[in-house]
Amino acid sequence: MNTTAEMATDAHSSGPAHGTRSCGRTLLEALAVVGVVAGGIVLLRAVGMSYSRGPIAIVGALLLATCFMRMRGESWSQMGMAVPRRWRSTIGHMCLAIFLIYLLVGLFQGLLLPLLGLPAPNLSGEASSRGDPVALILRLVVVAWGTAAFAEEMVARGFVMARLAAAFGDGRQGRVIAAVAQSILFGLGHFSQGGTGMLLTGLIGLIMAYVFYRAGRSLWPCILAHGAVDTLGLLLIYFGFLGGP
Repeated sequence: MNTTAEMATDAHSSGPAHGTRSCGRTLLEALAVVGVVAGGIVLLRAVGMSYSRGPIAIVGALLLATCFMRMRGESWSQMGMAVPRRWRSTIGHMCLAIFLIYLLVGLFQGLLLPLLGLPAPNLSGEASSRGDPVALILRLVVVAWGTAAFAEEMVARGFVMARLAAAFGDGRQGRVIAAVAQSILFGLGHFSQGGTGMLLTGLIGLIMAYVFYRAGRSLWPCILAHGAVDTLGLLLIYFGFLGGP
């Protein structure tokens, strides 16, 4: 049985100060992971690496996020990577995400950009695989499905958004704040696509956040939708329909 002093100690350790420290740590972990992405891209650019800066940085962020989780005794299954029990629901939410993304892209590029006289997102950096089937396959496997579909969703929606939501209370308001914050960060991470590319990517990040929560905090619909959309995009670039001349 606990003594009165022990009970007081327990109450103190779980009181407001402890909660504040926990929220502060949670927020710092999210910022540290974001910092690895931003710092990695800047550092790799400074040393003259013109390609793969983003994929390398996101892998570094994924490793750091995994370390933070291990320190807390968490696993990726708890963060949305558990194998779905109902694949029909997962596929349905994947289709919802794809539909919303292409609806957004159609309205954005077909209506908003011409109306405002703004340029389309800059996809020239993806055009290096055009005419090169080996480069296309590597981009599809390593980038579209590896660092984009899996790593970006695990880092952006699975870790950063979850940590931000927890830092703001993990209620409805906290989830909204986290969803908006991660979408802004997600858009900024695609700065190579220009201002309109960052805006479009940020809005896609909001769609992914919505689908993540709607699917019961499962990352699988987001991963599958992300991979499918990027695969189609790379194929369109390869055959000359996107990405400039």
